[in-house]
Amino acid sequence: PVMFCDSKALASFSLARMNDAEDLLIIKSKTSMYHSLGYSYIIYLKSLMTFEPADIEKAISALKVTVQIASSLRKSDTIFGSLSNLVRGGAANVNALRSMSRIQRHAELVYAEAYLLKAVLCIFYDNALVSFIREGFHIRNSYVIFRNLAKFIECVKDDEDITNFEVDSHFSSGVSLGIGIFHLILSILPPGILKIIHFVGVTNDRSLALRTLESCGGWNYDPLNHAKCSSDGHKNHNNPEIDKENEGLRRPFCDLALLAYHLVISSLVPVADVDLSLASKILNYNLQRYPNGVLFLYFSGRLNQSESYIAEAIVQYKSAINIQKQWKQLHHICYWEMALNYQCLMDFENAYECFKTLCKESMWSKCVYLYQQAVCLYTLGRPEDMDRVIRMMKKVPKLTQRIAGKS
Repeated sequence: PVMFCDSKALASFSLARMNDAEDLLIIKSKTSMYHSLGYSYIIYLKSLMTFEPADIEKAISALKVTVQIASSLRKSDTIFGSLSNLVRGGAANVNALRSMSRIQRHAELVYAEAYLLKAVLCIFYDNALVSFIREGFHIRNSYVIFRNLAKFIECVKDDEDITNFEVDSHFSSGVSLGIGIFHLILSILPPGILKIIHFVGVTNDRSLALRTLESCGGWNYDPLNHAKCSSDGHKNHNNPEIDKENEGLRRPFCDLALLAYHLVISSLVPVADVDLSLASKILNYNLQRYPNGVLFLYFSGRLNQSESYIAEAIVQYKSAINIQKQWKQLHHICYWEMALNYQCLMDFENAYECFKTLCKESMWSKCVYLYQQAVCLYTLGRPEDMDRVIRMMKKVPKLTQRIAGKS
């Protein structure tokens, strides 16, 4: 359909040809809702990788345009237009959604999605408490919209003729992604931040998050999408129940979110429900579709790393680096992982070279990169390097930066 972005752009993104995807999307990013959202996603991802103020401001500006386009397509008397309506009962909200056109419901979805992304980025960019609280309420508003869209799908999927409501896979996959990411992120936040989030009326449910994200690709029984998934879940199936012909626009993003949780977040924060078997199935399926997809190659390295196949993990990270040259930021993620793996192998020479590259090219955390360089040199134990190690360690405190109010 014309309201969705070019499939070539999505394929380019999946293969990490970011510049190609950006060029395809920017043409209609000021006029087409989904082209604008796709373009905003790419700029948003780039800003998180670089953490450069200019990139963050560009992402916020792009998301503002997406919000404006979505707002212009929303129903004029939208149920989400005022605070009084936001706190009204669910039945009234579902009935209002039933009366909307297909495009108007997609506009509600994109509005919530873009507003959420903008709010999260603003929290990281602006350390002021007032900004934190303001964006917290924006996050709550997005949460309420996603929650009501999910209730709408649950209500109409049992209708005798669901086609009357034009609930397509792109819409349901968007709601799945929104609900899933919302609950997943909130479930791993520190208690202090969670208190503020709960104060503005947002709750979290990690189990619901994982089930919802899995449902988008047919990896388990589907609570949101109107698809026939196996009732015994994903445990006995290597392939998903939803094939690529019937999947929604945001299905690859749901798969990436699941891979991030099971393969990355699980190693950073103590979390439950980690399933490497499921991660392996999701990864194998997507690598068959996108054998040169750098993000999936990266996660393949993470899977090997999680299973203690360190040398194999390094090979995958090198493949991810060599396969695309458009975004150095994706290289930096792989260099970081390679450096840690080299340290596990006691190969401090190669680890030092990786951290040196990061310190030179990446803006994310120069203090950590410099500190790790010094540690590697110190561990190598060469007397001629000791004065240099001391000089490097003295520079580390001066390179710290504040993110969301924390150094």
